[in-house]
Amino acid sequence: MLAHEYFKLLVEAIFEENEKYRNLRVEAIRKLYSIVYNYQKDMYQDKLLLPILRKKGEMILQSTTKALVEKILKLSVPKYNGGEFVPQYKGHIEKEELILWSKASFAGPLISVAAKQYMELFAKIYPEESMLS
Repeated sequence: MLAHEYFKLLVEAIFEENEKYRNLRVEAIRKLYSIVYNYQKDMYQDKLLLPILRKKGEMILQSTTKALVEKILKLSVPKYNGGEFVPQYKGHIEKEELILWSKASFAGPLISVAAKQYMELFAKIYPEESMLS
């Protein structure tokens, strides 16, 4: 399923009329797939991965600058504003943030505000499995 979505995005990028944008977008789609494929190798579900690939892929297909593409390809790491975690940019994807919190929790215990953010995201994305629901 992931590969199918990747090829759809890649084909759309390849058939871009403007060669300048074509090269930028094709390379960005390849990098995006590499990121998402690594999540897949870590056994994260397609329920999380496909929306990341689709949303960031669509943003890449609309992008016109290398700086914008680089921003899109950044991981969806929230910013701590002193009281809570908030998205850093418009293209922030909560499902990717959930993966990053999951990876961080494997590395060691999360501080309370981070654990709260992780649990709230989990409850939002997986309401039927959440103890918070």
